[in-house]
Amino acid sequence: MCFEIPPAFILNGRMQITPMPEQHRSQNTRSGRRLRELRQMADATQFDVERVTGLNRARLSCAECEHIQLREWEYSAVERTLLEMIRQRAAQFAGLLETTDKKSRRLGGSSACDMSK
Repeated sequence: MCFEIPPAFILNGRMQITPMPEQHRSQNTRSGRRLRELRQMADATQFDVERVTGLNRARLSCAECEHIQLREWEYSAVERTLLEMIRQRAAQFAGLLETTDKKSRRLGGSSACDMSK
């Protein structure tokens, strides 16, 4: 999907960008929100994402706030990066739970994940 750059105007010597039209905002809502949700699940900051993907933090912030729509390749790069960060985080948690369960069994206790007791 292609999104046109919103018109800009000069006010008091500063460039002002008009807000995204409502029809485009509704199409972009899921993308921005999804990226923010994924980033929070990955426990990553916008600076972390900027460092890994090269996408400017301000641009990511604007996309998350639904002010702009990222280009398809930008969105894909950020999404892939965040999903990989989530996978790595999940593997860390799985390893931690496995280690905890083994220690608990050695000590004769119940499993850390056993919620039935």
